[in-house]
Amino acid sequence: MPRVDGGRDDQASTSAAYGFDPSTAIIPELERPAGGMVLTVHVVTVGAVDYDPAALNRLSSLVPPPASPIYGTRSWDEVFRALDLRLPPDYIAFVERYGDCEFARWLRVFDFRTLTDEQFAHVPEWMDDYRDLREDSPEDFRLAMWPEPGGFFEWGCTIDGDVMGWMTVGKPEEWPIMIVARHHDEDSPVQETMTEWLVGWASGARFGSWAFSAGSEEHPLICEAPD
Repeated sequence: MPRVDGGRDDQASTSAAYGFDPSTAIIPELERPAGGMVLTVHVVTVGAVDYDPAALNRLSSLVPPPASPIYGTRSWDEVFRALDLRLPPDYIAFVERYGDCEFARWLRVFDFRTLTDEQFAHVPEWMDDYRDLREDSPEDFRLAMWPEPGGFFEWGCTIDGDVMGWMTVGKPEEWPIMIVARHHDEDSPVQETMTEWLVGWASGARFGSWAFSAGSEEHPLICEAPD
């Protein structure tokens, strides 16, 4: 099984393989959004980790899951072994309810259980474009990218080329959310779970909330299975 802390045993060799010096990376100061949600705590267990489903239930009330969800067929243990990484329990609970999905025909959230062996082999390359930018302008692009130690790991993206993910620092249930935006400077990671961030987004209070509007035919606030 992968390590519980979500790390890799070969961190030093991984950094060297990507030509990256971890001492040059930054993890900006975390932010907790103002006006946070007040939720009733009701703890359940996902795998071996206690998980509060309040944010997922709140998201479901704001944006119900797809009418015909698309679910991957792999087990989570298979996913964790393929990535050598354990994913956060709120993400697991989200995907088991929503599947592979798209919000407002703008924001895609992946179900890693849908990936083939070949696709899993290429996941470490997903952020190679960022690595290229970092190599050319290290003063502007300073984030570590998974599988570099503590690096950014993508869980979704937008049709505009923005990338949503976690900074994989510490335990998976504690990973902060980070947005690598296409047309904006790097911001600070937000100390929320993915599901909490999606609730804020659907409530109009996060990056990209302008992507939908009431009555919009192009970007309605709905969740659908991808085409």
